[in-house]
Amino acid sequence: DGSTYYADTESIVVQPGPMTIVWQESIAHAGAPWRFSLSADGNDLESCVLLDHVPHNPDSSPSYSDESTWTLYNITVVIPDVDCEKC
Repeated sequence: DGSTYYADTESIVVQPGPMTIVWQESIAHAGAPWRFSLSADGNDLESCVLLDHVPHNPDSSPSYSDESTWTLYNITVVIPDVDCEKC
């Protein structure tokens, strides 16, 4: 499907402009919204928050042992055109 899996990498190089992020939820985490940010130092002590409090699908009920039940999400964020030596 052309997707790239980044969970096992420390960082990725991104370019300014729109970027679609696709992920799956394998365990329901109601009340724990997602946050998307760019990290300046690799540990989120300095970050540029792109989106905060991205909600879950309240009707999802994924089962970790059954990938066919995992909830698929996607969202497009705009990567800002900034100069960051540590990014």
